[in-house]
Amino acid sequence: MRTALIALLVSAACAQPGPAPAARGNESQSHFWAWFRTHQDDVATIRTAREPIADMLHAELHKVDPQLTFELGNDMRPREFIISADGIKASFPAVQALAAAAPQIADWKVIAFRQRHPGHDRVQLDGFLLKADDIAYLAAPADGHKLDLDIYVKAATGITRQVRHAAYLLLDSVLGEFDVEMRLAGIRMTAGPFPPDAQPLRELPKRVDALKESMR
Repeated sequence: MRTALIALLVSAACAQPGPAPAARGNESQSHFWAWFRTHQDDVATIRTAREPIADMLHAELHKVDPQLTFELGNDMRPREFIISADGIKASFPAVQALAAAAPQIADWKVIAFRQRHPGHDRVQLDGFLLKADDIAYLAAPADGHKLDLDIYVKAATGITRQVRHAAYLLLDSVLGEFDVEMRLAGIRMTAGPFPPDAQPLRELPKRVDALKESMR
């Protein structure tokens, strides 16, 4: 089972001026991968976000960029270590740079961004379960190469922070983190019954892929 770990975002301030941004970035990337090599066996045991090793891994990622989080595929061979910006577009370059700097590590595959996982059709957060079948959408062209999205969620509690977070995680699973940020111009979320012309969430990748194909 894929282990999804949601980071608590932290911020840090430096009292003394540091090196130039590029040099600091290269140094932090090297430091992170050195740490990962040393602790890879412990990382492979992670099953929840509340374990001390998960906290340590988050702390090391945040030295690279405070928005970074991760997912693990520990039941796969090679194991998957997925670096995510948690949907924060400004941190996409940090994800790409850290993944590009990854050394070869036996039995591990490093992946930039949450990928599409069509079979992952439900998310459970703190006892709340949201399924892909509970979500439908309407899409309209925007900015030429993007879509405006209206999402409808069958959630008795309305669009709470928990419901919104679960819906975005499902959106990442269906569409992939990169396409969510780069191909969707705006996302509006509404609780209630589906409009008659709304489409199932699992159909959204076809619409986005057709949009990308039209750009070629």
